Amino acid sequence: MYNKQKLLAHITDKDERLALSKLLDCAQSAEKKGQAFSGFYYPAVISKFIDIIRHSHRYIIYGGYQDAERVMAGFYSFNEINENMFPISALKISYNNKFTKSLTHRDFLGSALALQIDRSKIGDILIFPDYAIMLAHAEISGFIISSLEKVKNATVSVELLEGSFEPPANTNTAEKKYTVASLRLDTVISQVFNMSRAKSAEYIASEKVFINWALTTSTSKQVCGGDIITVRGMGRIKLLEVMGKTKKDRESIKARLY
Repeated sequence: MYNKQKLLAHITDKDERLALSKLLDCAQSAEKKGQAFSGFYYPAVISKFIDIIRHSHRYIIYGGYQDAERVMAGFYSFNEINENMFPISALKISYNNKFTKSLTHRDFLGSALALQIDRSKIGDILIFPDYAIMLAHAEISGFIISSLEKVKNATVSVELLEGSFEPPANTNTAEKKYTVASLRLDTVISQVFNMSRAKSAEYIASEKVFINWALTTSTSKQVCGGDIITVRGMGRIKLLEVMGKTKKDRESIKARLY
């Protein structure tokens, strides 16, 4: 048994404190029931939780597929759990893009939250040309299927994807090579998302940018091969490889945009 108030005394952010409190309750529940699964949280929150409990609980982390941004913590006290046991459903949300402007991550998330669904019940939302795939807690998947009829101004249909989920290849987000002036965070973001350096700096200053799930507010931070850069409201970059200098002394990189 632990003193929750004492463990969370140094956490000042209200939302973060609430998330960590729920994670503590989940871990304690696993001690009684044998296993328990949390809601979806960003890995940075999960990491803080792990620091707090000092590895006193057995757990695994999973978000429905490899490299998921929002993940669940699965706790167990005796019988070990695996990724297939996580209560995660993959929902395909389709719409006709002939009559609708392409919808964004924000559009899909906003429409789901408008159904009074708790944010922690929704994991990653992957955007494709005429559909999205939403990872959601299995307990609310049926509700989303029956209740989500519109996203922004588009009429949508929702279906459950059976079996284990693997993100389909997206021809619009295939591996691409870029040439950047440097490996500064703002430079890479501006090049991959095709925006100005000033705009990328705004995203960073607004605390909307994460490197490997950790918040960063430094425009000049250097990135490297293997890094995952998340820009809230825009998408996610996986920096696959830094390929070296060009003849004009610029950096050649290979990246995938999600």
